[in-house]
Amino acid sequence: MAYPEARVIIEYDGDAHRLDKKQHRWDERKREALRAMGYTVIVVFADTFSDEQHTRAFAENVARALGVELPGVPLEPYTALLNDQLLAEDRLRQRKCRARKKTAPVSSSHVPNSEPNPALEHPDTPGLYGL
Repeated sequence: MAYPEARVIIEYDGDAHRLDKKQHRWDERKREALRAMGYTVIVVFADTFSDEQHTRAFAENVARALGVELPGVPLEPYTALLNDQLLAEDRLRQRKCRARKKTAPVSSSHVPNSEPNPALEHPDTPGLYGL
């Protein structure tokens, strides 16, 4: 998940990061490069959302990085997470979007003043984040 206008990126580290040292090193190098470019990189794990206290701490961390106040309740654009029908519709929209992206070429040309950064290129995910 990324908020390019705020230069904030949120990444999830699953079990693959414990099991695959190559993937772990790749992700750490990528994060170093992103931080060097002025991005805030927030890494989450499965237990980040294990209970209300951890979830709240994550939300506060993201709000702080974005420079916004945490309202205490989801804002209107995010209420889909509280409604099963809206959540299902949102997931369908996301699947369609991912399907379109698979067929479209990846390019960093839409990012103003961006130069290709080899540290952000990965053979499996070229042009990651489009940065």
